[in-house]
Amino acid sequence: SIPILLTLLSIIGLRATGIVELNDMLVRSLAFIPLWCVFLMRIHRETVAKSAMLPRLLCSPRLLFMGGISFPIFIVHGPIGQLMYKKAVAMKVWGKVLANPQPNGVDWFFGVYWLAVILAAVCLDKFFLQSNKVKEFSKNTGAAICRAIG
Repeated sequence: SIPILLTLLSIIGLRATGIVELNDMLVRSLAFIPLWCVFLMRIHRETVAKSAMLPRLLCSPRLLFMGGISFPIFIVHGPIGQLMYKKAVAMKVWGKVLANPQPNGVDWFFGVYWLAVILAAVCLDKFFLQSNKVKEFSKNTGAAICRAIG
């Protein structure tokens, strides 16, 4: 499955850099979709095998932790990005836009942005989403909505 994955990534990379210029529908139908199906079948076979390494990898504590904070990351990345990158917002809050992208589009501040996002997501998860009061409120609200709509 690694060669298939590398082929898929190569197709994306070659098209993104303009080295290979092919019609998008042609690439999808003749290359990407068939290769993706083969990749998924091989991954499925790997997960059901007796000596499956992939399920052990996916159940590692670090990946489980990152999966646990994926929803908080989704919630906080937008507002934090607005504070740091959106010119109208950043000028009001900081007096300047915090990032200065290079011609190649890379900026060191992107790492600071993601660090802030991860820290905010961990705090949101630990102090809000894992709170018993929030869980109880959510449970009661869901039950009340279900009763109200029948």
